[in-house]
Amino acid sequence: MADEITITTRLSYTNGSRSISWSPASASVDQTGTDFTWKTQLIGFAAAEAIVLGEVSTGEGAVMMIQNLDATNFVTVGYDDSGLKGFVKLMPGDPPFIFRCSQAAPYAQADTGDCQIQYAIIEP
Repeated sequence: MADEITITTRLSYTNGSRSISWSPASASVDQTGTDFTWKTQLIGFAAAEAIVLGEVSTGEGAVMMIQNLDATNFVTVGYDDSGLKGFVKLMPGDPPFIFRCSQAAPYAQADTGDCQIQYAIIEP
């Protein structure tokens, strides 16, 4: 089969007379594997921890959608090569963030208190 994964995004911005309305066409992605993981995970604040991939054999190239479920604290997502190198800051109340993983194991770390995240990761 082809086009097993569909990604759709939209961004709107208005501030006075300035505005953006951006609705790029959705993208369809082929999946060579067959597995995915969809779950919640409690993320601690003391140190970065690996996001559990479950049935997905590697995060590299995988499509990931992730959301911070905490009402107060933010979560940083990135890769841990002897210290978290964050590339995404998930604020409380923000919608889910969608991206392709560039390394095998994504990591997360909460700000000042443990945070629950929800995510789906689909094998490439």
